[in-house]
Amino acid sequence: MNNLEAIIGILLVIAVLFYGYRIKRIAFAIIWFVLGYTIIKRILPSSIEGEFLRTLAPVCGGLLLALIGISIERFAVFATVAVTVYSIASSTFGADTWAGVGICLVIAVVIGAIAVALMKPAIIAATAAAAAHVISLSLISLIGLAHHPYYLILLVVIAAIGALYQFKNTKHL
Repeated sequence: MNNLEAIIGILLVIAVLFYGYRIKRIAFAIIWFVLGYTIIKRILPSSIEGEFLRTLAPVCGGLLLALIGISIERFAVFATVAVTVYSIASSTFGADTWAGVGICLVIAVVIGAIAVALMKPAIIAATAAAAAHVISLSLISLIGLAHHPYYLILLVVIAAIGALYQFKNTKHL
């Protein structure tokens, strides 16, 4: 992740961190855009010629997933929670083996299913955790900190601050 992507990532998810439930459709669009952008950027071969195409393809992938995130709310909640939990679990426990990937997937699917049953708290927790994940990875990249233990410390602190703020400000909703 280069510095420009890290700064743009942080700026995109600040509103998601603090106002995820209030702007849930926009929050899901932002989260899914970042997810689509990241997926396409990682799977896109570096042998593709043309800087324009290497820049345009991840943006198009992000926009496509953002449309899905806006369209189907229950699926968006399940998938957002599942992808966020998988990303956090694989970053924390490691997904170097098939067993590690399987454990992370099982944890992600179970928590994603629970999230669909508890929509409001799940949306608040998912938007705070997803935003904290992006901010933590971006800050580690920008500052040049070691991934462990700083990633997990930043993740927990930022997610807690965002979730507490959202719970406090959405009591009446």
